[in-house]
Amino acid sequence: MNTSDIRDLPQTDIESEIAKCRQKLFDYRFRAGQEEKQRAGEIRSLRRDIARMMTVQSERRIAAQKGEGDTHGRG
Repeated sequence: MNTSDIRDLPQTDIESEIAKCRQKLFDYRFRAGQEEKQRAGEIRSLRRDIARMMTVQSERRIAAQKGEGDTHGRG
């Protein structure tokens, strides 16, 4: 998933996508523990997608805090 695509999503969709990706990651790791075919590329991709989504969440949270901070007597 592309970062610009993630930024276009509402917060609830990002949270559900993170949950889906984490479940897939768990499934891949579980299968790897059972000596099934390794999916290193897919695991790496999922980890990076999760990181991108969490970064966008963090950016939004920081932007919201800065917006609140500007109204507390600064300026």
